[in-house]
Amino acid sequence: MARAGIGDRVEGTHAVAAAVAAGRVIRLSVEKSRLESPAVAAILSAAEAGGVVIEVVDDVRPLAGTTAPQGVVASARPLRALTLAELVALEDPPAVLVLDRVEDPRNVGAVARAMMNLGFGSLHLVSPPRYDPATAAITACWATEILEGATIHDTLEEALAPMEQVVGFTARHGKNRPRHLLLPEWCERIEREPPRSTALLFGSEDSGLRRDHLSHCHWLVRIPSASANPSFNLSQSVLLALFELSRRRWGGIAADEKPRPPISEFAQLDRLVEAVLTQSGYFRKGTPRPVPQLVKHLLRRIDPDEREMGILMGMFGKIHRALAGQVPVKPVPLQDTEARDD
Repeated sequence: MARAGIGDRVEGTHAVAAAVAAGRVIRLSVEKSRLESPAVAAILSAAEAGGVVIEVVDDVRPLAGTTAPQGVVASARPLRALTLAELVALEDPPAVLVLDRVEDPRNVGAVARAMMNLGFGSLHLVSPPRYDPATAAITACWATEILEGATIHDTLEEALAPMEQVVGFTARHGKNRPRHLLLPEWCERIEREPPRSTALLFGSEDSGLRRDHLSHCHWLVRIPSASANPSFNLSQSVLLALFELSRRRWGGIAADEKPRPPISEFAQLDRLVEAVLTQSGYFRKGTPRPVPQLVKHLLRRIDPDEREMGILMGMFGKIHRALAGQVPVKPVPLQDTEARDD
C-alpha cells in the first residue's frame, strides 16, 4: 500500500514547479550552477513570491532520492493519502492504471512519466516481482510523486474490486479470445457513456494479459499497428492509450443512469454461474479450456446495472439450489402482468 503522507520531498524542475504552484513547498534547495536556467529562474521567482525559504548549494544530489534531480530539490507539505474511490473521483476521465506483475521497475517509471504527461495520477501495481522505487525513478523523471503514491496489491482481484469497469489492453486475438475493440472504437464508446470508475489493465512485459485476466475485463482493446509489427512495449502502449483517452470527453451522466455494481459482485456471479453450469453438465471434463473464461467475459459485456445484477444473482442462485435439490421445483406458468416503469 502507499504510505501515508507521501510527497514530502520533490525533485526535478517540472515536479518542483508544480509543487510550488500548488503552495506545498516549504524549503527549496537549488544548485548554484543552475541559477541561470530559465526553468529554475521561473521556479525561484514563484517560490520567492510564495515566501518559500531558498538555499543555494553546490550540489543537490546528496539531498535527492534519484540520480537526476535537475538541480532542484524541495521540502514540501506531504500529500494526503486518498482511498481508491477518492482517487477515481478526482480523475477526469475517471480511470486508474493497473499494471499486473510488471518485472522491470524502469518500465514502471516510464509508465508513471506517461501518466504525468497526460494528466493521470493513480497507479496500481499488482505483485511486481522486482519493484525498486529508486530504479523506477530513473525513467520517471519528474513523475516521482506518482511512484510515491502508487499502491501495491497482492492480488489482481484486490486491485480491481472497487472498480465498475475493467478494460484490458492486448494485441492477442483469435477465436478462443473475446472480441476486441480497436482503441479509437472504445474511446468513441466512452464519449457516449456516463463516467464510471475504470481500471485500465496492462499485463507484464513478456506475456501481456494472461488468459485469467480476460474474465475480469468488460472490454478488450487493441491498439492499431502495422501487421508486420503488431505489438508495442509497455510504456508505448500506456502512452498511446492515455493520449487517445485524454483527447476524448467522457460522456455526461444521463438523468436516468443507474449505478453499476463493483467488480467484486461479478466474482460472486461467476461462482454461481460456474456452479450451475457444472451441475447441469455443461461444464464437464471435455469442455474446451477457453469456454469458462469466455462465459465470464460475456457476463461483463452485458453491463448490468445494480438492479439487474441482483436479478442475475437471484436467478442463478435459485437454479443452483434447485439443481442441488435444496428447494422443490414446481413449474408455474409465468403470469403476464404489467409492471411499472420505475
